[in-house]
Amino acid sequence: MAAYALTNAGARVAMLEAGPEWYASRDSKMMVPAYASPRRGAAIKGRPFGEFNACDGGWEIEGEPYTRAPGTQFNWWRARMLGGRTNH
Repeated sequence: MAAYALTNAGARVAMLEAGPEWYASRDSKMMVPAYASPRRGAAIKGRPFGEFNACDGGWEIEGEPYTRAPGTQFNWWRARMLGGRTNH
């Protein structure tokens, strides 16, 4: 939305992905039964909601500082994959 709003206002915008290519057919375990998963769908690094979650990223990413406005507790999920938040 930010890129859309900026380009509509006349700005030139370059968008960069913050992660590698991601393909559901190769990288997702969403359609695999739990018994066929090595960890039975348990959380792994980069997928804290479990390996059946189709998004790579997390609430906390090493080396990436994250700040909150004073008095708030809002956390923003950061997807690190081609398509990013669109896929998530």
